[in-house]
Amino acid sequence: MCPILKVLSIDERASCVGGMTNDMARALATHCKQLEVLEVFFQRYSLPSELFTDEGLIALSEGCRKLQKITLHNCDRISDRSMYALAANCPSLTAVSIGGYNEHVTDGGMTVLFEACQQLHSVRLSSKLLKVTDTSGVSLARNCRGLVSITLTATMGNATVNQLAASCKQVQEVDLHGARSVTCDALQQLVASCPALNKIVLPQQLQLDCVVQQLPRCSLQVVVGPELQVLGLQH
Repeated sequence: MCPILKVLSIDERASCVGGMTNDMARALATHCKQLEVLEVFFQRYSLPSELFTDEGLIALSEGCRKLQKITLHNCDRISDRSMYALAANCPSLTAVSIGGYNEHVTDGGMTVLFEACQQLHSVRLSSKLLKVTDTSGVSLARNCRGLVSITLTATMGNATVNQLAASCKQVQEVDLHGARSVTCDALQQLVASCPALNKIVLPQQLQLDCVVQQLPRCSLQVVVGPELQVLGLQH
């Protein structure tokens, strides 16, 4: 492996080795200590994903302490243990993306990660992370005040949005397409409090008329997910 490797993206569908494995993660930890960006993609319910577990990601975090951005998609063998390890070993993380299904990542791991990695500016969380709730969202907003972009889970709601409004004045993009419990009042407070905000993705079931009436700034792009159809409120 290349000792000066800084960026690595491994997609099970395009990889000749079947995707990331624990053995590969250990090799990266040993030989690629300059690694800054890691992206790992598996298909849902993928058998190869079973070969990449906490043991591999913990080893990688211990060897690649310069890691700044990590994407884990359908890595369903990864749990809170890996979040603890990233928090302990990679405090310079600036971007975290956890996509797809995962029943083993919970508020316990995410709150520790957000408390340790206060330079995070981009956090994208799958709506399917049902054990990652407002507890994590509030922790993120309180600890990572330079946050620029966030995607909420389905179990996050007004508490997270209200804390974003109170703490994250630099936030520019908020994706709520999976956050079905967010109300118009919370959105109004978010827009009024965050002057840099330029894009909101709304859940389909939210009454658009209610939102449009309460959002005061005509420069804001409002999109209804998940098909991301732009509906108005632009320059």
